[in-house]
Amino acid sequence: MLLRLLMHATLALSLSVLAACAPARQGREKGPAKATDSPSAIPPSFPKASFSHEAAPLGDMIRKIGQDIGGGIVALSGLEERSVPALSLQGSSYQSLVQQLAAAVECKAAPLSHAWFIYPEPYEALLQVSLEGRLHERFAAMNASIAFGAKTRLSNVFAVLSESLGTTIVADNYLAEAACGELFMEKAPLQTVLEAVLMSARIPAQEIAVDCTDEYLFIASLRNTAPKTALLSDENSLSPAQKALLERVVDVVLPDAGENPVQSAFAAKAAKLQDVLTPLTRQMNIEVAAKRALAAVPIYPCTMHKVRIRTAMDLIIRQWPLATFGYEVTENQLLIRPR
Repeated sequence: MLLRLLMHATLALSLSVLAACAPARQGREKGPAKATDSPSAIPPSFPKASFSHEAAPLGDMIRKIGQDIGGGIVALSGLEERSVPALSLQGSSYQSLVQQLAAAVECKAAPLSHAWFIYPEPYEALLQVSLEGRLHERFAAMNASIAFGAKTRLSNVFAVLSESLGTTIVADNYLAEAACGELFMEKAPLQTVLEAVLMSARIPAQEIAVDCTDEYLFIASLRNTAPKTALLSDENSLSPAQKALLERVVDVVLPDAGENPVQSAFAAKAAKLQDVLTPLTRQMNIEVAAKRALAAVPIYPCTMHKVRIRTAMDLIIRQWPLATFGYEVTENQLLIRPR
């Protein structure tokens, strides 16, 4: 399965940023988004499709359509193993193709702005997922073309997006464990891509908190009680050198960067805190240590590009959904410890 997912990412993942710099950093932490009407009922404009495939699981069918035809299909997590009978269409509308797939697995197909969503009727409320107004303009201006295999954890999805877009998208541990369904989309706004990923993973946008600045995007469960700032040292007591250290800009890849950053982000698994301290120290060029009691705390895959050291430390610690951890600045190290 891992090899198949890696091949899927290598062949089908292509992302591009169409935005440059934005105004000075200014965070926006927002609560639940209000439910909106379902997306426009106008089907996305995709070309007619000719497609033939022997009987196969829905996930295999969707992947093949993405490779041969393109367009956009998002399937709810858990549908990928349902069997679809042999299918053959010549010059049919894309809508007809998707509706036949959905009918074959006793589901519905609804149009999104850049894809079709296949889902069982009890999950119709997911059509209301919206991140409208919750992203900083820098992130709102990004576009991406994506393809992810079913069962890909959201920590890997966001790490791949971060690496490919040269930015920083991190989820807390509640969301990192969730898995997306089979999906692909061609050149869509990042907001639309993120909404599709959340929908496929069965996560209502009304149940997440979004903290987005021009520096990073952090997505967390509303159950996460970790404070936005994890620094335990008194800012007024820090020396000029220590303050400069926290403002230094770095790239951070956890558990560690590999020869192929995108594949590494796609394949990475959660690691113990004790096992990422060495790569974290190397990447930040300052020793990062942790109290022994925290050695086994899980660190999910994440990629951060061009963030301040203070931001990287905050995002790493905010992944843990409890307000019981933080870090302090000493003369020669950053120490992660209980509050």
